[in-house]
Amino acid sequence: MKVILNAGHTKKGAGSGAIGYLNESAETRKVVSHIKYYLEGKGHEVVVANVDKAESQSAYLYGVTRKANKHDDADLFVSIQFNAGGG
Repeated sequence: MKVILNAGHTKKGAGSGAIGYLNESAETRKVVSHIKYYLEGKGHEVVVANVDKAESQSAYLYGVTRKANKHDDADLFVSIQFNAGGG
């Protein structure tokens, strides 16, 4: 199976997520790294489609979509998100 993983926040700028007790961007990247390691250990192909910096939320979403669409033979796309849920 071919899986595309996305750490759902940029490192800087628009879409970087909340930074307080946890940095959402750093934490989603840790989770993606662990999932990638696990899936590859089970014999699956994994593509990481992260965007580190974007000028706007729309630019971020465009970048992720563009990266993911390069692998149109993928079986699954998973975006890891840690959202504040109202602040």
